[in-house]
Amino acid sequence: MSTVKKVTSFKLASLLRRENDPSAAIKLFRNPDPESTNPQKPFRYSLLCYDLIITKLGSSKMFDELDQILLQLKSDTRIVPTEIIFCNVGMLMMLTFGRVSLKVLEDWIFQQNKLEVRMNLGVKMVQKKVAVLYHYPCHDGVFAALAAHLYFSANSIPSLFFPNTVYSPITISKLPLQDISHLYLLDFTGPPGFVQQVSPKVNNVVILDHHKTAIESLGDVSSTCKNVTKVLDIGRSGATIAFDYFTQKLKEESRGNCREMDEFKRMRRVFEYIEDADIWKWNLPESKAFNSGIIDLGIEYNFNQNSSLFQQLLSLDHDTVINRGRESLSRKHKLIQEALEQSYEIVLGGGAEEFGRCLAVNGDEIAELRSELGNQLADKSKNLKLRGVGAVVYRVPELGDETKLKISLRSVEEEDTTVVSQRFGGGGHKKASSFLLSSTEFEQWKVKRNSCSYTLN
Repeated sequence: MSTVKKVTSFKLASLLRRENDPSAAIKLFRNPDPESTNPQKPFRYSLLCYDLIITKLGSSKMFDELDQILLQLKSDTRIVPTEIIFCNVGMLMMLTFGRVSLKVLEDWIFQQNKLEVRMNLGVKMVQKKVAVLYHYPCHDGVFAALAAHLYFSANSIPSLFFPNTVYSPITISKLPLQDISHLYLLDFTGPPGFVQQVSPKVNNVVILDHHKTAIESLGDVSSTCKNVTKVLDIGRSGATIAFDYFTQKLKEESRGNCREMDEFKRMRRVFEYIEDADIWKWNLPESKAFNSGIIDLGIEYNFNQNSSLFQQLLSLDHDTVINRGRESLSRKHKLIQEALEQSYEIVLGGGAEEFGRCLAVNGDEIAELRSELGNQLADKSKNLKLRGVGAVVYRVPELGDETKLKISLRSVEEEDTTVVSQRFGGGGHKKASSFLLSSTEFEQWKVKRNSCSYTLN
């Protein structure tokens, strides 16, 4: 005798998602397990099941049925969400057409606290969103944002994405805080004090970062800001921290078989290559070719200027990127060698030589190669008996200030660049950090010699 397979809430959600006929969907919702051997035991609905049926009924204008589902949800004592529940279009539809009992709706929203919304005179409802601030322009930051995008898409969570630069970071005055419930800070925590300022104004702040300076500046922020969750790990990159964080959430929510999880699995190797370059491990096969290829693609990482950003990132595979990068590596190597020949000596920090001396190079023309250039420059500096630090100096057009220079430091062996960067208001990793400096002040750092270039014998 065959055993009847029980229908679970996860299975019901899957069936509801595939059912296009709202009448069939409501029948399925009301009797999800007709073969149950214990019909007296109530079915255990999940919040996702409620979300799906509310959306289908609202968009189909089946308002009487929708009233009944809302009443059922109100009385379902087993539904105790730990996070905000985001119904996609169903809740907006029922108010748009004005047919759902306002009393039922108000009870459901306010007394049960199952959906975070703002009501305007009991007529208009505005749904709050999650906001993602991600490090820009940075491969690691944008792939961290991609991980967030996949998770929010899997759960139909409305979201906002803000590219966040170190040289001009977003302040709380620039955020539509009245529309934001949860805030995610990916690969960059913002300027000093930002987390402490923004946390009282939203429900939750989630920090996923790996920069040494961020860990030091945040300290034990979760003890003073109770709604702040942080994952800080210098052993991983921001992208892989976000990958692990959001895939784990999908698994905990029993969403491990959804389309977005398949995308996560398919993209895993790309995330690993992003990390390999970002934290300077270079352990993966042809990692430098991959890094060269991803630069050559020239994808605009500002989501607000490139609405197809995430689709473009999802179209990548590591083999194709590596093949593209192979073709340009020799050309870039030549450019780097030409720049190294024009290197010159500076006193880090100027003045009393507190931070010693190293080599610098002007990198306006090849700023996109600053990481590899800086690393080779640090090697050259060390071989000349200076500090094993290289300073790539260039202007940032987005600043709109020709007098400001960005000093991008790279180091080899045990040299720590963050000590210098933090002194001048910047930050980053031990082996890679940066800060802004006026061109006038930087001129004072240069060591005056008869020849401005160094050539190794």
